[in-house]
Amino acid sequence: LWRKNRERVPASWSIALSDFSPGMATEAQQRLKAIDITATSHVCDAQALPFPDRSFDAVIANHMLYHVPNLDRALGEFARVLKNSGTLYSATNGYRHLAEIDALMSAAKPGTYWRSRDKLGFSLDEGETDLSKHFGEVIRHDFPDEFRVTQTAPLLQYIESSVPLANDFKTALQKLIESQIQERGHVYIGKHAGLFISHQPKL
Repeated sequence: LWRKNRERVPASWSIALSDFSPGMATEAQQRLKAIDITATSHVCDAQALPFPDRSFDAVIANHMLYHVPNLDRALGEFARVLKNSGTLYSATNGYRHLAEIDALMSAAKPGTYWRSRDKLGFSLDEGETDLSKHFGEVIRHDFPDEFRVTQTAPLLQYIESSVPLANDFKTALQKLIESQIQERGHVYIGKHAGLFISHQPKL
């Protein structure tokens, strides 16, 4: 995020990086330093931010709110630390994100899924309702995109990075992927992601 937008970051900005993980917070700070952006690093919980009220012009929550146990509390904290003119930028996925991987796994072994069947904690589908409790204006931007996978091994490796595959299941999945590539020239995987821009934080 910061590297790709380096030329858009004014030297006058005061940037605070935060993460629940000490390692992630340190790594983020080091990466910004490497591209000559000065930032402070904070290990903290989004549900209890260690910052004063009305102290930020912007808060960026980039694909992280679905990990927070109490979403409502975190959004309340974001609204609290933002100035009255401040903005929250929160990116997330929708329920259809990478759904074709689920379909592949279920076809290889009925009843098996790559993702959890639990409801997403913060989704593109329902995020506007969650955000509207804490912000007077919420704007949604969808970013439709897709993968067209033409090789079996990278897709299997990606799936295995999240879910261990038994040998017989992996073999069945491999044959299914190879069959689709041979038939269609690729395996289509849709991305369902977007960004909410929220203004007018509520007290």
